[in-house]
Amino acid sequence: MGGVQLGRRVVATSVFAVVAFGSSGPAQEEAPRSRGLEEIVVTATKRAENLQDVPISVTAISGDALDAAQENELSRISKFDPSFRFIDSGSDVARNISIRGVGTNTFSRGVEQSVGTAVDGMVSDSLASSLLDFGDVERIEVLRGPQGLLFGKNASAGLLNIITRRPTYDFEAGLNASWADGNEIKLNGFLSGPLYEDKLAGRISFFRNKRDPYIENLGGRDTNDRDEWALRGKLEFRPTDDIDILFTYAHAERSPQCCGGPAVRVVPGGIADQAGVPRGGENDVIDNGAESWNVTRLNTYILDATWQIGDYSLTSITGYTDGYGSADARLLFPFESTGFLDPNLAVSEIQLVTQELRLTSPVGEMFEWIGGFYFYEKKEDFSLQRNVDLFYIGAATAPDTFGASLLNYVRYTNTSLALFGNLTWNATDWARLTAGLRWNYDDVSTAQVVDYDPNAFPMTVPEAPPGEDRATLDDHGISWRVTGEIDVAEDAMLFASAAQGYKGPAANTLPTGVRAVEPIIAPEIPTNFEIGIKSEWWESRLRANASLFYTEFKDFQTAATRIDPTTELLGFFLANAGSLETKGVEVELVGQVLPNLTLSFVGAYIDAVYEEYEGAPCYQGQTEAEGCIPGEVEGGGSQDLSGTQLGNSPDWSFTAGGLYTHPITDDWNGYLLGSYVWRDTMITGTTGSPRTRVDSYGEMDAGLGVSSADGRWGLQVFVKNMFDTFYETGAAPIDVVGIDRTHILAYTYKRRVGVAASFRF
Repeated sequence: MGGVQLGRRVVATSVFAVVAFGSSGPAQEEAPRSRGLEEIVVTATKRAENLQDVPISVTAISGDALDAAQENELSRISKFDPSFRFIDSGSDVARNISIRGVGTNTFSRGVEQSVGTAVDGMVSDSLASSLLDFGDVERIEVLRGPQGLLFGKNASAGLLNIITRRPTYDFEAGLNASWADGNEIKLNGFLSGPLYEDKLAGRISFFRNKRDPYIENLGGRDTNDRDEWALRGKLEFRPTDDIDILFTYAHAERSPQCCGGPAVRVVPGGIADQAGVPRGGENDVIDNGAESWNVTRLNTYILDATWQIGDYSLTSITGYTDGYGSADARLLFPFESTGFLDPNLAVSEIQLVTQELRLTSPVGEMFEWIGGFYFYEKKEDFSLQRNVDLFYIGAATAPDTFGASLLNYVRYTNTSLALFGNLTWNATDWARLTAGLRWNYDDVSTAQVVDYDPNAFPMTVPEAPPGEDRATLDDHGISWRVTGEIDVAEDAMLFASAAQGYKGPAANTLPTGVRAVEPIIAPEIPTNFEIGIKSEWWESRLRANASLFYTEFKDFQTAATRIDPTTELLGFFLANAGSLETKGVEVELVGQVLPNLTLSFVGAYIDAVYEEYEGAPCYQGQTEAEGCIPGEVEGGGSQDLSGTQLGNSPDWSFTAGGLYTHPITDDWNGYLLGSYVWRDTMITGTTGSPRTRVDSYGEMDAGLGVSSADGRWGLQVFVKNMFDTFYETGAAPIDVVGIDRTHILAYTYKRRVGVAASFRF
């Protein structure tokens, strides 16, 4: 059962129905209704509100839903919200998420995510510094559209808001454990209770995840495993009825053996073909004697204090994160290349300080408001050392005789200040108008040195021209949102909103930074329009929500590539695309069709395209006939991507789920749950290369379990990818060695069967 508590009342998440006995999830903060779906309480507007009363497109996923579905990975949120997508990479610092087709895709450390992340009220500087998958989660909220108004900074495309469980003043303890094919082992547990009367309480939780590699390596160590753990401690102090102080410390580590990309097709007679590289449409084998590694360590401290001043609330959230990440990625080729990269070592050290001060007015008045101040400072030291043996791309006659090398050192600093306010006018019992405004100031600076090691090979050329540069840019921007709501029925609300966001300047910390025309590029500005409905019918047994949206991004911050004509190596740089737009419709249906049967469906159609992007780099191997204009940019050609689809953005996607429960005895209940996820065809590259196209696929998961009526015991047998459907999550060519296409495989590309058990004190 993996932590879900099954009982006599129904708790439905907004996407995947879960039935729970006893207390579970945020719905218990409100008195349960006599029939129908339970309330879902969210904090998407910095207030605790019923999801159905919030005029924002948001999906809420309870911790119990994650436990029941045997999911605790960031990559699997798209199973619950089809507008959300995770893009994996060879290191944590390059992981990326997108909402409604839009996300930040670059290796530069000086760029923050278009989709922001917040954990327990603290906004993170990057995805790697926000979380390493999930443990002891109360709920996850996926907020779609610009969200920088109330949540820290940036978040131009959306926000992932994660709330972990607080200490309790009654003793609680629990343990979940599961095992699945591939020797996948997941353990998580918690201990919570009072430490001194009703004044002091504590909670400690942990998780540990391991999985054997699923990419076989004929020439060395198998790759693509899972290895992470985390520990979180919380202390809550209530010296008076009006003061609540919560201190959180969390430590997390992740060290996978990553990442092998098996070859699909090779160029006949090319280097890879001559080397006998393993290949095939469903290939999951590489042959490489090199070893890659990845280590991420995070320490996070949060002090969250709330003072109730009469009917007003004053909240202070102070956060500090220190993070360390290092990765030596050498498995770039799916065949023997021990000497190709020696080393390819990237090291990053981050310090982040945030401070939010917020005053909130009481609810139920004609005017309700929130106002506050926000401070953010990030410092990062980054280094990259890389030696490339050109023998392995056919540019040298023997190993270790001719190569390229690179040394890149960067110090990046971003200081931000903001003032924000949000005002709601409850005009009548059935109509409300909300307006919000945020002023944001950013000061961005970089100091970069690019060099090379002349002793790396007998003959060495710089991979990038050596140089040194310092750049500073300060900028300020305005974010705003106006929303109107009308209650058209007792449990039905129409809303419409217009909003403009702001994502601050971004620094090019790539080796191209010292010779870039703009080492710090312009802010990213989204403008969003949305209309929607939130409704419940049939005595609250049917929930029907939908939204129609249009968002335009000016100066979208993205990655670009080119081939260096001297070294024939692929280079990366940071750029502003002219503009892009994303529009579509999202639908959510949850129905308690029978007292013991709940069904759900959530789907999205998203059309995300570059509206204007002239001068975009050509993809590898692109010809004039395919749209590449030669000589337009240094070292290669350019193309016009205007009107083309964004990478990693399927047009259609949906998830259908269901849960059936049945009493076995007075003390035990049985249940069957399942979900089917479908994703459309999409291009996964940023330059429109047809070789990055991946086909549509569908994936079926199911679980069969029993739970004690008191919620203390649970057992579940589950299966992931029940029909053993092979699918890809990404693809790319490596032309310099004659590989026409490689692909990225998720760990569920093969069927996995497992068993899970849980115990609660």
